Amino acid sequence: MRRRAVQYCLRLPEALYRDSVDLALVFDMSLNRFFTAAIEQFVASQLTKESTRRAIERVREARSAGLVNGPVDAEAEPADGDGELDRESA
Repeated sequence: MRRRAVQYCLRLPEALYRDSVDLALVFDMSLNRFFTAAIEQFVASQLTKESTRRAIERVREARSAGLVNGPVDAEAEPADGDGELDRESA
């Protein structure tokens, strides 16, 4: 596996951003909380697939070997506490 740099920057098309802001307002959620809930649902659906779980394990092995850049502490808490999912609002 070749070494790759991963860019951690969220860029959205303007229309998707506007729709996301409006949906977050409908559900009375911050935009960060809205994205967190949406990503959590997508990740959970992907993790039901064996092929995805195997691919994640290969990425983690590559990261441990220094072949892929990325966050090493996936358990880090969000600084503003807004990353917690408000399940009642979702």
